[in-house]
Amino acid sequence: MNKRFLSIICVIAMLAAMLTGCGGNSAQSELNADSSAATSAAVNDDVSIIGAAASEYSIVFADDASDDFKMKIAQFRTKTGKAMGGNFGTVIDKMSDAADISATAKEIVIGESHRPSARKLMNQLRENDYLISCLDGRIYIVGGCEAATLLALEYFEQKYVNTTDKKIEIAGGACDIVKSTDTEYPLNTVSINGVNIRDYNIVISADAELSAKAAAEHLSDWFLTNAGYPMNIVTDNLPETEYEILIGNTNRAESESTFETDVAKLEYVLYRNGSKIVALGDSFMVGGGISALVNRLPLDGREATVDITDIPTEAAVSTFEFKQARNAILMIGDGMGFNQIEMSLPEMNGKFVAADLPNRGQSMTDNVYGSTTDSAAGGTALSTGYKTTNGRIGQDKSGKELLNIRELAHGLGARTAVISNDKLSGATPSAFLSHNESRSNDAELMTQVNQLLKNGDVTFAKGDMGDELCSTVAEGLKVISSDNSRFFMMVEEARIDWECHSNKSDETKQRVCSMNNTAAYVIQFVLCHPDTAMIVTADHETGGLTRQDDGSFAFTSGNHTSANVAIYAIGAGTDCFDGETVENVEIAKFMAKIYGENNFGQ
Repeated sequence: MNKRFLSIICVIAMLAAMLTGCGGNSAQSELNADSSAATSAAVNDDVSIIGAAASEYSIVFADDASDDFKMKIAQFRTKTGKAMGGNFGTVIDKMSDAADISATAKEIVIGESHRPSARKLMNQLRENDYLISCLDGRIYIVGGCEAATLLALEYFEQKYVNTTDKKIEIAGGACDIVKSTDTEYPLNTVSINGVNIRDYNIVISADAELSAKAAAEHLSDWFLTNAGYPMNIVTDNLPETEYEILIGNTNRAESESTFETDVAKLEYVLYRNGSKIVALGDSFMVGGGISALVNRLPLDGREATVDITDIPTEAAVSTFEFKQARNAILMIGDGMGFNQIEMSLPEMNGKFVAADLPNRGQSMTDNVYGSTTDSAAGGTALSTGYKTTNGRIGQDKSGKELLNIRELAHGLGARTAVISNDKLSGATPSAFLSHNESRSNDAELMTQVNQLLKNGDVTFAKGDMGDELCSTVAEGLKVISSDNSRFFMMVEEARIDWECHSNKSDETKQRVCSMNNTAAYVIQFVLCHPDTAMIVTADHETGGLTRQDDGSFAFTSGNHTSANVAIYAIGAGTDCFDGETVENVEIAKFMAKIYGENNFGQ
């Protein structure tokens, strides 16, 4: 398995939260015991900051915190420093500096950090919880997400900042835990042979392939969705720890393997080597072991406590098996022809991940009159199973409104999502949301979208998010898949088309890379939800991109063309596309069968 370059990642997922009641003494005692063990140099003396002594303390926050979060911390620093009559310093906490952090220091640590007791503190929190603690000479103000941390900051100001006497006092070892009662999760404590899974790090190579990175991110997100807490992700250039989940090839001895496999066989390895869990597989199948791990956990109860004891201790090859599809995800690269993918391979380390999927075919994209389609007619064909005239949204050539796949799924009680980095009134997302005689009727299309959202007829619809397509898709998948709900999602990378219209090669490559990154994450999601079918395709090719004799690529048009586009698919039943060239309407008809409709479209 080839290694690919990845930037270092260490992510604590950050979402919305609400303030509720405080935790009891038993929770505080457990936390204090855990935190004391976090470092042999831990000091639990009281902290008293009086007046100008505030200048002896620094406020610490993570370098990758959001801009809004940093602004709120700056406001806290200014307000509190003014009240105290002294100015707090500032320290930006960086992963690269973790080994050099002092065991004790005069610091107020806000949110995610690499400080000595931070991991043990975070491990006591779920997404919407927060705490205030005094350990190893530091004051910790920590939430399970950024929003919860900001609530903790408010709580700290109210309880511990005495503006009258100009002092902050907190007892050493003290811990106020504020737990949210608004959210229930299928899982509570998860352990592996008696070891809490929150004591594990997810480890990938510092130059891991995109699929390994995506598998790590999705595993962390899976626990956030189903247990209320993410898992910690690190790269293998950091010091080794006792409990690690190794994804793909790493420098750890436990993950060394001569394992090689044929992608078409959907083979993977998951095994336990001492205190390490090892997941191996070629390309996207590195996530097969992650799927095998999480699908050992029951999601049919509330707050279940589970100990996983049946992970194999031998590195045997297993074959991945999909279940009958009950969900569908359609990914559309607007304007993405075969040559757009081929031209972008150097920027993707030589691999478009979706092209490794086991079922690969082609789609013909012409409109109802056999001429080159636009995105409205192309989107309508993919959403309704009917070819139509250019410009029409969700209507046949005579103007009759057509049932689309999102409406079909919603009618059966499935949650639905439509995501595009175009506006939601753009031609492709509109084809899954609206009905109109013309794609140019922007206001009318947006009115329909807003009404769907108001009525709850679409669960998640977001557009025009710029470069945040992948993170928005991850957010949407969390929303529509919780509680084991049935779901349908359409994702569009719209800007490939934009750049191809302008014949901008470099920008086109960037957008295909965006499609690749998003597809890599979605594939890992699908592996962990084996009752889901996923199709990656395009509505048409744009720009007439052609490979020259010298191997370079050149645009020959500023418009759409009738060139066939790729179909890449995975999931039960998607072998119907393998090696085949089909009309684009067949994609809609296939998805409709997942929702029980065998007579969908023309």
